[in-house]
Amino acid sequence: MDISKLEWYKIILLLSSFWFHDCSQKQQPIHALSSHHTGVLFNNQIDLNTEFSIIDYMYFFNGAGTALGDFNNDGLEDLFFAGNRVSNVLYQNTGNFKFQDVTKEAGLSTSLWCTGVLVEDFNQDGWLDLYLSVAGEKNNEMRKNLLYINNKNMTFTELAAVYGLDFEDYSSHAAVLDYDLDGDLDVYLLNHTNQFNNVNDPIPRKLDGSAANTDRLLRCDWIDSLDHPVYVDVSAQAGIEVEGFGLGVSVSDFNLDGWPDLYISNDFISNDILYMNQGNGTFVNDINNALKHQSFNGMGNDVADFNNDELPDILVADMLPKTRKSRVMMANNLSTYLQSAAVSMGYELQYPRNTLQLNQGVVGGVSTFSELGQFAGISSTDWSWAPLFVDLNLDGFKDVFMSNGYLKDITNQDFIAYRKNRITFSAQKKIDSLYLALMKELSAVEVNNLIFWNQRDSTFQESGIETFVGVSSGAAYGDLDLDGDLDLVTNNSNAKASVFENSISGNSISIKLKGPKYNNRGIGSVITAYVDVQVQKFEYYLSRGYMSTVGETMIIGLGAAKLADSLRVDWYDGTISWQYGLQSGGSYEIRYDESVPRKRDKEEENLLFLEAQSIIVAHQELDYYDFDSHPLLPWKYSNTGPGLAMSSRDDFGHMLFYMTGSQGFNGKFFDFFGRNDESIRARAFVEETDAIFFDCDNDGDEDLYVLSGGIENLNREGAYQDELLINDNGTFTSSTDRIEQTKAPGSKILTIDFDRDGDLDLFRAGQTNVKAYGRPINSWLYRNDQGVFSSVVGPDFDDLKSLGMVTDMEVVDMNHDDWPDIVVVGEWMEVTILYNDLGKGFKKRSITGSSGIWRSLVSGDFDNDGDIDLVAGNLGLNTGLNVSQAHPMGLIGYCLRRDASCLGIPTAFFALREGKFESFPLYGRSIMLKALKNLQVVCPSYQAYSHFTTQDLMELEQDNILYQTQIQTLNSSYFENKGSGHFITKPLPKAFQWSSVEALLVFDFDDDGYLDLMAAGNNSGMNVALGNLDASKGILALGTGGGDFKTLSTHLLGNFLSGEVRSIKKVRVGEVPYFLSIHNNGNLDMFKINPLFKW
Repeated sequence: MDISKLEWYKIILLLSSFWFHDCSQKQQPIHALSSHHTGVLFNNQIDLNTEFSIIDYMYFFNGAGTALGDFNNDGLEDLFFAGNRVSNVLYQNTGNFKFQDVTKEAGLSTSLWCTGVLVEDFNQDGWLDLYLSVAGEKNNEMRKNLLYINNKNMTFTELAAVYGLDFEDYSSHAAVLDYDLDGDLDVYLLNHTNQFNNVNDPIPRKLDGSAANTDRLLRCDWIDSLDHPVYVDVSAQAGIEVEGFGLGVSVSDFNLDGWPDLYISNDFISNDILYMNQGNGTFVNDINNALKHQSFNGMGNDVADFNNDELPDILVADMLPKTRKSRVMMANNLSTYLQSAAVSMGYELQYPRNTLQLNQGVVGGVSTFSELGQFAGISSTDWSWAPLFVDLNLDGFKDVFMSNGYLKDITNQDFIAYRKNRITFSAQKKIDSLYLALMKELSAVEVNNLIFWNQRDSTFQESGIETFVGVSSGAAYGDLDLDGDLDLVTNNSNAKASVFENSISGNSISIKLKGPKYNNRGIGSVITAYVDVQVQKFEYYLSRGYMSTVGETMIIGLGAAKLADSLRVDWYDGTISWQYGLQSGGSYEIRYDESVPRKRDKEEENLLFLEAQSIIVAHQELDYYDFDSHPLLPWKYSNTGPGLAMSSRDDFGHMLFYMTGSQGFNGKFFDFFGRNDESIRARAFVEETDAIFFDCDNDGDEDLYVLSGGIENLNREGAYQDELLINDNGTFTSSTDRIEQTKAPGSKILTIDFDRDGDLDLFRAGQTNVKAYGRPINSWLYRNDQGVFSSVVGPDFDDLKSLGMVTDMEVVDMNHDDWPDIVVVGEWMEVTILYNDLGKGFKKRSITGSSGIWRSLVSGDFDNDGDIDLVAGNLGLNTGLNVSQAHPMGLIGYCLRRDASCLGIPTAFFALREGKFESFPLYGRSIMLKALKNLQVVCPSYQAYSHFTTQDLMELEQDNILYQTQIQTLNSSYFENKGSGHFITKPLPKAFQWSSVEALLVFDFDDDGYLDLMAAGNNSGMNVALGNLDASKGILALGTGGGDFKTLSTHLLGNFLSGEVRSIKKVRVGEVPYFLSIHNNGNLDMFKINPLFKW
């Protein structure tokens, strides 16, 4: 059998590894090799000096990229490092992780400020070329991008001008793609600008291509007479016109229509861009429809299918620190007022943290994403640059690598404050001189580059592997030693570059593509590997992370499997190639010239729900800024509506609904056909929170009780007065003498015949008292006496006092004694059951350890054991808060005078260092200084405040703290009833934890005899310190009959449950169930089950 040169390399390298590497038990599975061994001495040295510094170029410390590529076609990936103040360097891979500097001989020495590195065969001659982005200098001539064409002998010739690629922008990086599917590779050029002022000010956006920091799309026009392409700028005609400070570019077909799209991550306040390819040579920025929020300081990004659902997901790096101290010290450029101002000027929502956008599929023609970075555990990795999805342990799931660090901690709050004080009224030259002097004294942000293992449940676990502690920017991966796994390389600032050997053993296959004439590497092809029941999907683009290009050979991990059953390649023109039985350890080349036409794709899936009735009824909400008056609130209370009441009639003609109004907007009656009437003209100043139809006077028709709450009219007389509307043959008249005065805000209203006298009494739940936030508020029971309601009081009903901040409740006979009990949930309280004592009172009993921020509640026999279980929706695990039994979130009631208003101060556990947590006030120093007058004395600096713990707060204000409470869980949960008042708590499936669950519905959707769950939620009223909860697109979880649930794919649900859903109702007309979803500040949707849907 003939053995190729490449196979000999593999044999020799594997054998030699036994002699040249330390096989000690202590060696980390991924470890840095010494420069003495590798010969890689490149150091991107960046020193402050008076000739050229951060005074001259704003991205002076941002580092540069790296790239892998086999430039001499010997089968080994070589290394290229871009230099800022130093020359670029090319290292030839000579085997066994040894590299030789061939920069000078190759003709690649430079004196320009190089940033990004793109490796591509531009002239399609089979030899890899280099395209270098250039920035830094103010002189245009010194910012011309460089194109080095491979002379096929490890030397290069610079020909950027000849190819039309010598642009003078401040360029960060470039990527190739076939945007028009004509078979050749076009170029996307990522740009920024050297703008020092107003980078985080919400000034009018330039969306017409006029900004200097607009990217470029360069069409490849192949010139046969030249035997190479010339690139033509088609940015304007293609719609590439949105400005930005571009630091990351990825190419992917996000909506699976066969056309490559683009994701651009932008720094500062400039929003990221999602350019969706229209298939006609143009792009549309659709990020506002696809994403609910994004990273504020977008650094590098990567796109890949990390959860193996065959949809491309997006990871963007930002700069949120891991530890409490670093978070306090960092100026994160975001405040409540800045965010509000930016949104009002057309900016999309942004938060200063890494974001992981999970692709939820195409709904209504739009790609939709749920941002899960905090749930996934990768939102805070310090000052990060290059995020890379890469399967490092070969288990078939992509892990995450993140490069980190910055040479000078210029966001240090104390540094910023000191500098401002020193430069007041100074001349510019003196200001610059002082700035540089202060800068030299600043420490670096030197942190570990991080590796996170994919846990296969949309979360990642930090590996604990110490890679390189310092400042790394560009990063790339590839199989440097041909052993079937992926190694790592980073470009470091003021330190030698790092080469990391991956010594994790596992099963894998190596794939290379042989593409068509003008795209000989098959860039943009889609590779799908079928391994047992697992499907792995890859899009073959090599510009990834931050300013870098990864290796050409694709390594596909097989996990425990010894082979891939099959592998499919989808080429640009719709043809496909198949390979079968790919053995672990094998190297395979898939060729375009062996492809065949694609067969007709499978039929499109039917959606589960169809619109049942077009009802033009919308809830409206005036903008009310709760945080102006109550800056310490963790979320708003002016956006809790609407509530929806439904009459009990089951025929189209007589069914009646009522949607509660809000401040400035009346409530609305409407029927099944959408005919509506704003009948309550005098209540537009009231925030209505709930309503219920019931026959209060036993005259055979249903009356309406409307509840009042909210915080907009806190001091207004009558703002919390409820209303009872008596129905007289379809005419509703307000009755003022049947109900008592209500002076406290209510959250929910329900009917209960608690004394079993044959009429319906009322239970009114208290909402919140923002003047003493967190202090439990009363709820009220009203006895019905021939249609007149009066409070029920007495010692046996005292458990209704200070019940808590109730958000939802149900009447259920929990103990099977034939007396109706009440289950209540709420914020800062445990799941609580009010047991009915034979109509003579109620006794409160809570589920131990269940204290949470509960938003919704349903009940049912989910495990078919004959008793009633409970399901409650919580705030979820995508908040960034570390909440558990061991690390409870707290609320401290701070009151200056016992009879005065109190402030509820939230506290939470933050990381001090790895594995060590302590409780601190949730908010930053600037907000807390306004709340606590004594704080300036004990915390005169941000450094001092970074050490100010919850215990310190308690000691400082011990005489003014009148109440405390805490929660132990944010999980939306299932409570299995084990009898005798005992429950077992189980978290609901992961999709329930991605956002707040504001609405729940129980129904047997698939008619299998087991109860299922429908859920929805989201909350855009969160304090900016937490960020909006917006990841839910709705959930349908099918019950198994044993208390477990299996969630369906979100895209099957359509748009009916996305947005801010406050309630889900079911009505049955004859034998047909209809469902209604009610949205805050949005429309009401009515839908039904699609009879063609295949369960």
